[in-house]
Amino acid sequence: MSAAKTPRGPIWQEPPFLTGLVITAIVLAVAGFSLSAGEVCNAFGRCVSKWDALKTSPPNEIGDSLAGFAGTLAFLWLIVTVWLQATELREQREEFERMGDAQEKQAVVLEAQRVVFEDEQKQRDENRAERLLNQLIDNLAGQIQSCEASHHEWYALERSADGFHDTVRVFRFGLNPLAETTADDFVLMAAGAVMGFHSKIENWTKHEVKFEGGGSKIPFLRLLSVVDRILTQKPRLSEDQKQRLLNIDMENLRFFLAASLEMDIWLPDEISGSANA
Repeated sequence: MSAAKTPRGPIWQEPPFLTGLVITAIVLAVAGFSLSAGEVCNAFGRCVSKWDALKTSPPNEIGDSLAGFAGTLAFLWLIVTVWLQATELREQREEFERMGDAQEKQAVVLEAQRVVFEDEQKQRDENRAERLLNQLIDNLAGQIQSCEASHHEWYALERSADGFHDTVRVFRFGLNPLAETTADDFVLMAAGAVMGFHSKIENWTKHEVKFEGGGSKIPFLRLLSVVDRILTQKPRLSEDQKQRLLNIDMENLRFFLAASLEMDIWLPDEISGSANA
């Protein structure tokens, strides 16, 4: 974790500025010492101090002398300025790096929060889907009982060589569950019954047996509608609820129910409607 940034003081407290002041003082001291110490003698042997010689010098010589000192100080403070700017840029770069680290940490926290939120949202969706699934399975059990109440029963008629025929009951949709049977077990029993019904009809169809009896397919179409609605909920379900659908054989119930409804064994709707009236 990066250290907290120390607040910066006034510019005259910065090390580059203080260094420039010290060197400037040294340069001025050296210049003052040079002007005050020693003498300058002319060709006639007359000697005066350097300061007096400077004061009586021509303007161009005075300008050259001052330009030397000024140039030295200007170069010094140019270095000080570059030094201050370099320090400022380094601190800005460090600040940007700290900001980048903070943003990366914030991004990690936000990503973790997003994952937690998505998990919670997924859990809520799965809970809602499970409650709806329970309602649909109860509804499906009711639809199965409705099909049972319709007393659908088929007979396969096989005529013998002497002109008589044998009557063979093919199927009657009755499950006779125990009182303590759960809705899931009831649906599983219905799946087995529909599979058995389809297998028998398909087997006798191969022998070109004539069928009599039957009933309306409307209750079974309603049953198929509920099964389809249950299966559309599958992507929203949790893994254990998906396994639940597998355990009660919902896919096979849907497949064999649809296949049975496509067989030519059902009474026309107008006939079955008048029979039920």
